[in-house]
Amino acid sequence: MAYLALYRQWRPKTFARIAGQEHITRTLHNAVLTGRVAHAYCFCGPRGTGKTSTARVLAAALNCLDPQQGEPCGRCASCRDIEAGSALDVLEIDAASHRGIDEVRELREKVRLSPALGRYRVFIIDEVHMLTGEAFNALLKTLEEPPGHVVFILATTEAHKVPLTILSRCQRFDFHRLDDAVVAQRLQEVAAKAGLEMEPAALKLIVRAAGGGMRDALAVLDQLAAYSAGVIRESDVRDLLGSVGPEVLAGMARALLAGDAAAVLQQVEQAYRQGRDLALLLADLCAHLREMWLAALRDGSPPGGGGHFGNKVRSGEGPGAPAAGGLAAGAGEAGPDAAARLPRLMRVLETLARAQQEMRFSPSPRLLLEMALVQAALDAPAPGEELERRVQRLELQLSRLGEALRRLAGGRDGGAEFVPAAPTAPVAQPEGRNTAGDGMPAGAVPVAEALPPAVEVVTRPRTKGAAAAGGPVARQIPPPAGQPAGPGESGPAERPQSPRAITLADVQLVWDNFLAALRQQKKDILVEFMERFGVQPFAVQDGVLHLAWAAEPPPFVRNTMEEGAQTLGDVLGRLLRVKISIKFGSGSGTPAGGRGFAPGGGGMAAASGPGHGGGHGSSGPSRPAPGVGGRPVASPLEEASRLFGVEEVGEVEEDPFAD
Repeated sequence: MAYLALYRQWRPKTFARIAGQEHITRTLHNAVLTGRVAHAYCFCGPRGTGKTSTARVLAAALNCLDPQQGEPCGRCASCRDIEAGSALDVLEIDAASHRGIDEVRELREKVRLSPALGRYRVFIIDEVHMLTGEAFNALLKTLEEPPGHVVFILATTEAHKVPLTILSRCQRFDFHRLDDAVVAQRLQEVAAKAGLEMEPAALKLIVRAAGGGMRDALAVLDQLAAYSAGVIRESDVRDLLGSVGPEVLAGMARALLAGDAAAVLQQVEQAYRQGRDLALLLADLCAHLREMWLAALRDGSPPGGGGHFGNKVRSGEGPGAPAAGGLAAGAGEAGPDAAARLPRLMRVLETLARAQQEMRFSPSPRLLLEMALVQAALDAPAPGEELERRVQRLELQLSRLGEALRRLAGGRDGGAEFVPAAPTAPVAQPEGRNTAGDGMPAGAVPVAEALPPAVEVVTRPRTKGAAAAGGPVARQIPPPAGQPAGPGESGPAERPQSPRAITLADVQLVWDNFLAALRQQKKDILVEFMERFGVQPFAVQDGVLHLAWAAEPPPFVRNTMEEGAQTLGDVLGRLLRVKISIKFGSGSGTPAGGRGFAPGGGGMAAASGPGHGGGHGSSGPSRPAPGVGGRPVASPLEEASRLFGVEEVGEVEEDPFAD
């Protein structure tokens, strides 16, 4: 008789022998006992987890002539035919090679036939996701209402490719990856029956290589039985699988964390010359670094054992426990400061995991691996990462500056205080990162430090006594979080909640957002008229925003805009969170007490109107309008320049990201 592979010799023949899938075998066994057998089942899960074996056991249990408490007897003619693959009542169809509509039509004709020997005709369709869309459509009606003597069993490793209309007509069972302890126990049983001796470290390597699949584990054991001549050693497994030893992984991990790129490349060169699988080398290195990362997360101490085989194996229990000197034995060699290196370990793991995914499709996997290892050793940022970090810092600082300008402009009439907030903490640089080498010249100031700090604006009316004395209003600033209050400080003072009136500067700050909001609400005609005829905010008085025309519009345009004034006020009011009305004017005059807007000036301007010397057609010198404290009203940018000590605010001449 021809030799049968171990996974075929040890294929389960009863529900009780199916390992690691108790949630499925118990359900099917009870269904056979109680007669609650469905007309269609769908078995989903990774390869080598028992889908086809379970389908055959179910078919044998349904057609067994002498069932034993819901289990097939294995001795009757039906059980023997099913085991030999010659049963007329059990048809196995490979959907990968019979995937067309013609095969499904032929299957529909076979469904009509009655069973030859047993009670059911069982159709096992393996890799059912390979069927075409037309084939699925042809199978749909038969699968929904088959004859009473027909049972369909669909098996697939990619359930997401099976149409929902098919899945909804089946009872779905998801097969899980087998626990490493279950695989190790079955391997020890098979090795003992086959007369093989196996070292514990070799058993651990076989289980890890199987990845939760029993068929893969038995296939590796079958190959090792022919290679090692009776005694399976750890070195034999490594030679057969192409993996490296734990001392190599520990050395590479130490070199990566120490930033020694040359040592890492030397280890890769040595493994390559020895014929090791570079993809497996990277996978083992990621697993080793993961052990260090988990140890740092747990308690910062070196792990006591490997973590690839579940909690029992990690603690040294169970048949799959690793021996001394296993894969994770050197995970603690990073030293007692593993917890302090947790961010560095996460960055290294992220880089290597990305390379592990890209190596599958790369024509030069060695080059990709070496580049990833050097990048991880030098802790260099990924392409575009540093640029993204700078953009985020710029956006943060610009948002703070905009908030400062808004509060600055809004607090002119209320006696506002401008208190610079505590400087923000500097951005923490990764361990070993060369700041000067991040694309900036030596001595350059980072963007986050070059921009001004956030400004906290506190608006409250000054008391009469303080105004007469001319002194500042006292205010206690709460200390930063985590710092105790200074001497004489009793705690943070409550900020007054007094409402303030909307100013022209508030409108100017949200003007672009206002136009964008109008476009989102399909008010493009209003925006078109405002842009074409130069409509600009002119003054704010008593909750009314006056808009001025730069060019005299035709009557129909003016009528259209005045009819849409209510809509404009609603949109702008939602942005400013106030109720505001809008009126249109010519722009040649200013309401009493209002402040004008200088187009192109970018901020507040002196009111141009009668009595100010700045009206249209006036050639005399302009006189600044009185502001807070008797000084002229300046633009928000000028106030920011005065506050932050910047002499001049101009255009940026250089690209801040240029090297």
